[in-house]
Amino acid sequence: MSPLDRSESTKNYWRSLEHLEETAEFQEIVSQEFPAGPDAEWSDTSRRRFLQLMGASVALGTASSCRWQKETLMPFADRPEGWVPGKPRHYSTSMEVAGVGQALTVTSYDGRPTKIEGNQAHPSSLGATNSWAQAATLGLYDPDRTRGVISLGGGQETASSWKSFEAFSKIEFARLSATKGSGMAVVAPISSSPSFLKARRQFQKAFPEALWVDWEACSSQAEAIGTQRIFGYAARGVYDLSKADVILSLDDDLMGTHPNSLRHSRDFGTRRKPEAGAMNRLWVVEANHSLTGALADHRLAVQPGQIGAFLVALEAELAKGGVKIPESRRLMKKPPQGGFLADTKTRGILNALSQDLLRAKGKALVSVGPNQPAEVISRAHRLNVLLGSVGNTVTYADVSRIPSANASAASNLVAKMNQGDVQTVLTLGGNPVYDMPADLDFVSAYGKVKNRIHLGHYLDETGVASTWHLPQAHFLECWNDSLSWNGTWTLAQPTLEPLWGGRSSTEVLGLVMGGETSGEAWVHQAWSDAGLGGETEWRKTVQAGFVAGSGFETLNGNPSQLPMPALNLDPWKPSDSLEVSFTCDPSVFDGRFANSGWLQELPDPMSKLTWDNAAMMAPSTADALGLTTGSMAQFTVNGRTIEMAVYVMPGHAKGCATLTMGYGRTDAGHVAGLVADRVTPTGFNVFPLRGSDALGFAPASVKATGETYSLVSTQDHHIIDEIGMKGRSERLGALVRGGDLSEWEQHPDFAQHVVHHPPLKSLWEEHKYEGYRWGMSIDLSTCTGCSSCTIACQSENNIPIVGKDEVFRGREMAWIRMDRYFTGDNPDEAEAVHQPVSCQQCEMAPC
Repeated sequence: MSPLDRSESTKNYWRSLEHLEETAEFQEIVSQEFPAGPDAEWSDTSRRRFLQLMGASVALGTASSCRWQKETLMPFADRPEGWVPGKPRHYSTSMEVAGVGQALTVTSYDGRPTKIEGNQAHPSSLGATNSWAQAATLGLYDPDRTRGVISLGGGQETASSWKSFEAFSKIEFARLSATKGSGMAVVAPISSSPSFLKARRQFQKAFPEALWVDWEACSSQAEAIGTQRIFGYAARGVYDLSKADVILSLDDDLMGTHPNSLRHSRDFGTRRKPEAGAMNRLWVVEANHSLTGALADHRLAVQPGQIGAFLVALEAELAKGGVKIPESRRLMKKPPQGGFLADTKTRGILNALSQDLLRAKGKALVSVGPNQPAEVISRAHRLNVLLGSVGNTVTYADVSRIPSANASAASNLVAKMNQGDVQTVLTLGGNPVYDMPADLDFVSAYGKVKNRIHLGHYLDETGVASTWHLPQAHFLECWNDSLSWNGTWTLAQPTLEPLWGGRSSTEVLGLVMGGETSGEAWVHQAWSDAGLGGETEWRKTVQAGFVAGSGFETLNGNPSQLPMPALNLDPWKPSDSLEVSFTCDPSVFDGRFANSGWLQELPDPMSKLTWDNAAMMAPSTADALGLTTGSMAQFTVNGRTIEMAVYVMPGHAKGCATLTMGYGRTDAGHVAGLVADRVTPTGFNVFPLRGSDALGFAPASVKATGETYSLVSTQDHHIIDEIGMKGRSERLGALVRGGDLSEWEQHPDFAQHVVHHPPLKSLWEEHKYEGYRWGMSIDLSTCTGCSSCTIACQSENNIPIVGKDEVFRGREMAWIRMDRYFTGDNPDEAEAVHQPVSCQQCEMAPC
């Protein structure tokens, strides 16, 4: 078969709106190697900032000499049996983020961990890791970490010691014990750790009158409420995408920010290989362009508040096809209509999607994101039951014993602090002063408490507002445990002694109770209480890193017992108000990773922004407001106002804006405050806009301020202007090439004929390999564009960061980059694809 005609097989790919419009500025970028010019002032100040930035990387590279305090490790002159200097050791451990554990394997040289990979035997990851885990070693050696106990009484910051705090603790908590904990409160992040939950139960037994508040900015209370209404218990959907023929994602980034994204990506990829059998089909309904949306076969961009109306309209279509929805008669008699549901594209998608789900009954899957209201979450999970998916593509795990974020409990605590009923608050990690809902005014109430004790990795916003700040042990420095998304019990063991005397949350909880203060003892005791065996079995479990065969209890729902969740069926109608949705950042999450230079400089997977966040808007929405990328806008929600920069995002839903949390930190470290040569907050703090009554999304008013802000994006970096090629799509066709299934079936090697490649000739005689030689290929049908490989390479090779100003000049140092392209002539409906570009080292290179 002759090669396909290039104009028929190659889509119109473009990286940015400037590229699509072929602006003069874009043409200038294409003509230069460095977009902002190669010359820059190299002053004494900039040299100092360079050395500050390099500090953590140098610490990681020379970790064995990172401190001079007395070593408690055995000297090599009398080294332990089996210890060979310079030979790596590998340890199984885990990292918990927002109550979900991730199993890891850590490589350590001479007692210093240097590289992290996934635990290949663990069912939730099968050896994969995300960018947060890959960057964890940089966080371990971060010079901005708290280096000891600090007393901040009287507004003065004074270096103290654990001995001094223990003396204070003995007196204060003995007094509180006499009152059964009355006048005391604990604020703790979400944790699934069996050992921590065991310590918590003992604490609440010793201090029954104490308040306990679970708070996590990126954890949804609505999920627990929504599933409680359907199944009678707080449940968690555990999806098996490898068995799903049709997947519907409703505002749920399954392959991106979802806690189980590693397993989802692996399972999804097994069904994206046309040579292996029938491929799955992915439908996505969302506001912001996510990684899952970029992978979608069909995507509809709608406001977050429209998801519920879309779901009810879908139920009406499914009822016509015979699905026994309890309110089928009413839905078929009066289906929701009008507003965006009257749009031709929306109606076409509803019809095609319903037919797709009906054909795939038993092999369909509906997922819903945590930002949606409890009523929408209820209906989405009910649909899985009605489509026969439970037990096939999804199981529901009983997570009623795992805490969830509780804004009402936080509100109750704030009220009591304001009334003077709380004299002591113990914060076990987290940063509530920074990320509590704005309407609670937690910081003001917190300042009225006499004893404010904070355990944390940094002297952050909550730390500086406390009277005691205690150093928290990094997960690589302490014993711990957690449960993965499917409930697999995962252990964490220390890979080195705490660098700065840090302790875990469980150890501090044991300390204030006057009981066990050894993290290993707590974890071992929880394991023993489960009746899993003796010392031999314990050692095998620590070595494996998890308890094989463990997991949550799963229950199935009965359609006849599923109630109809109340939901406002009024269709969306255009108004002067826009919606703003609040999402966690894929790099810094809720702000806890803000001081990681690797993560700050990692381009956002979709916007390609570095060192900043911005309000994402559709091109038409931005035009209507008189905004462009970099324009400052004022956002107001219920009287609360912030100003932040706008980023015009192709494919974003109209009439809304997406705001990522975790930036604008005022007390986070030098890296989080890097803007040119000034120590100022990086990005914009969104939390002052987020209230407890609307944690997911809320109506807002938006107006331009007339000011501008310098946003740095890598989306147009390294564009290749190939000589002799004409036209936008042809110039870039050499890097990104795509086709549909029919093209592949007719011509499996169509991508090779998109452009003509001359014969590859070397300037010198190349090495001739005998037998196997190293090689790598990337399956673009399964690559999600998550960019974890970029951080993995940066960690493996200790690649430095360069800072916002240098990225602006096109000088980022990453060896692996993830290019993102859009396709389509309408920016509001643009589709996205990812093109990984690996390091181009020749075969003569030593690597």
